Amino acid sequence: MRRTVGHVVTTGLLAINGVNGLAQIGNEIRDPESGSLALALLHLAVALCSFAAAFGLWRRASWAPLAVVAWGMTCAAMIVLLEPLHFVDGSDRASLWQGAAAVLAVAAILYWYVKRCVRSAPPAA
Repeated sequence: MRRTVGHVVTTGLLAINGVNGLAQIGNEIRDPESGSLALALLHLAVALCSFAAAFGLWRRASWAPLAVVAWGMTCAAMIVLLEPLHFVDGSDRASLWQGAAAVLAVAAILYWYVKRCVRSAPPAA
């Protein structure tokens, strides 16, 4: 089962995103600021969704596109929740929504690509 360069790169980027999420958990746990534990849990959710998407894409699992959707929605939710968790000022609210929309746009493109990769996979022997 040959993988294209795009397949390998996309899987690698999703895995790197998961590793980054795990690294951020350590940073948030050491931070005494209120809301850090909630943000650490959101980073954990993003990391787990990212690892699931990477694993599903690598294995060309039928559920991989749904893992990408879960990653995008979790990541967008984390960005939007930065204001209620008091990590940014209320004046930056519009940019948070724009960032969340950008993440959802990337997730939509990734969903399309992963769905195409999964569909083009040869049947398992």
